[in-house]
Amino acid sequence: GKLEAEEYLRFERENAEGKFETEPDIIYFNFLGRSGKIILDPEMGEAYTSPWSALKITPAYGPAAGSSDSWRITDEQGTTYYFQDHEVSKVPSPAETGTQPYTSAWYLTRIESANGLDIFNFEYTPRTVTNLGNQSSRESTQYILTPSDDCGRDPKKLNGIATDVTIDQLFLRKITSNRGDYVEIDAGPSRLDHTEGMRLKGLRYYNQQAELVREYALEHSYFGTPKTVEIINPVTG
Repeated sequence: GKLEAEEYLRFERENAEGKFETEPDIIYFNFLGRSGKIILDPEMGEAYTSPWSALKITPAYGPAAGSSDSWRITDEQGTTYYFQDHEVSKVPSPAETGTQPYTSAWYLTRIESANGLDIFNFEYTPRTVTNLGNQSSRESTQYILTPSDDCGRDPKKLNGIATDVTIDQLFLRKITSNRGDYVEIDAGPSRLDHTEGMRLKGLRYYNQQAELVREYALEHSYFGTPKTVEIINPVTG
């Protein structure tokens, strides 16, 4: 079809205001050693992986989406992985319409075996970080719907926008099985290389009676020989 000049200029303006999605979403996944890229069929909304795999994927949005805003992936053995908890990012709108929140990631919340006998649930601790030191700038040219020699383009309307991204992140804190045993993850904001990052400090495994079975203390080295993992409370037998 033909896009007239006035329609094109209106499209450019409304696109800058966030009313249109002009680029396809690229979804990356990783879990239990599997990773890849998800491509959504633009018409049917079905999800495929790149490179191709036999994973069956129910997307969080689109015509083929499930009943909730979450992803579901089933592998070749019939194990199903549920991604239900959201990471939300907030970025100032280039059209100065306020901060626009959007889901920037879905976290693994449940693993269920094909026969339903083994189930693992993942719990997270929320933490909001702002201005990660990766500011980006965007230059936008404003278009006006008036006749001119340059088709409505006003080169003087050039604005640089620095975006301070705010992210409601999630950090894994506990993994529980349907048998009742669980693992606690100890992490804290004490990294030297990333002021907003979290450092994994240790792991604790508890049995079905909530008794501590084994504890691991983790040390990190930025220079020199890496530290080894220390088993604080080993249990044998």
